[in-house]
Amino acid sequence: MRGNHAKNYRIGLSVYFIIGLIEPRHEQLSLERQCELVGLPRSSWYYEAVPDNPEDLRIMRLLDEQYTRTPFYGVEKMTAWLHTIEEWE
Repeated sequence: MRGNHAKNYRIGLSVYFIIGLIEPRHEQLSLERQCELVGLPRSSWYYEAVPDNPEDLRIMRLLDEQYTRTPFYGVEKMTAWLHTIEEWE
């Protein structure tokens, strides 16, 4: 069944929905087998999201605000602008 998980994503099932189908303490089906049956890579079952770093969020907010003002800036201009603002340093 290798690669079956791609089918789930193509039909629009979210990973969270698929994870909800798994019963970790099922008496007859191991966690590995359940993941295989629903097409979920087992690593997705164990994955824990890392909280966003507040500094990263601040920088993304600044970039978003600047891009909204100047959508014609490319990567080089945005990088140069980011290095000129006082909040960055």
